[in-house]
Amino acid sequence: MTHPRFGIGVGLALLFGAVSTASAQPGKAPPAAVPFKQFGSTPEQFWQSSVLRWTGQLSLDLETIKGEIANAKLAPVVRAGINTQVENAILQTLELDQLVRKGVPRDKVFAAFADVEKSLNALAAATNQNPIAKQATAASLARADSAYHQLSAAIGAGDTSPDRTKRRLLRLTDSIDDNTEELRTISADALPNERQLDRALGQYARDVRVLARRVRDDADANQIKQAYLAMGEHWGEVLGQLGRLRGGRLLFRRSPGAWTTCTGASVVC
Repeated sequence: MTHPRFGIGVGLALLFGAVSTASAQPGKAPPAAVPFKQFGSTPEQFWQSSVLRWTGQLSLDLETIKGEIANAKLAPVVRAGINTQVENAILQTLELDQLVRKGVPRDKVFAAFADVEKSLNALAAATNQNPIAKQATAASLARADSAYHQLSAAIGAGDTSPDRTKRRLLRLTDSIDDNTEELRTISADALPNERQLDRALGQYARDVRVLARRVRDDADANQIKQAYLAMGEHWGEVLGQLGRLRGGRLLFRRSPGAWTTCTGASVVC
């Protein structure tokens, strides 16, 4: 399965909200969220404006991808196939947007979001099959993936359904795992002698998988919380190692949805 990609730090922030909900004691509300300025006089209006913020952003990112595919040097049959997936993703996103604007019941919104997720997975699979398309859309797909996860968090705000919370947790852990392995590969290729960084990333990747395994196995809420706290601790160690490399020949820069590497004087970061 193709997992949407996004920055690891963003993933940790989104994961915190999901873990807080999952680890809340039965019959008790989850920990209070940090208050933000609300755009709307009621919680429902605030939820609606938050969701629409990200359906709009996702639509813009998908339109950008559509333009990049049109300009890429692709065989007509390849371009047509990818365009079909882009158009479907745009359509599913717009349908979700319209349902939210109409104020339909949440169950219908969740079902529409599932269709958006399927369409984005299909689009990612289609572009990844062609190196030219993959390169042409890499940055835009990363931004779309970031918008997708923000949209997922916005839609899930206040949702305490165990099944949906579990799915959100698993989506996030899978994506963080993918990004961690990508970062580990980049660092190993560019700095093969940085064993401490590789060990820190390896430990963090193991923490992510432990959390995913506990979620899949319906472990005790405290076990899930402890696994998440271990992730946060070891991610701090990774950041410490990356901070030590600042000013060296390798610079890691996080773009929306991915980590990129800039090496040598010929690359402007």
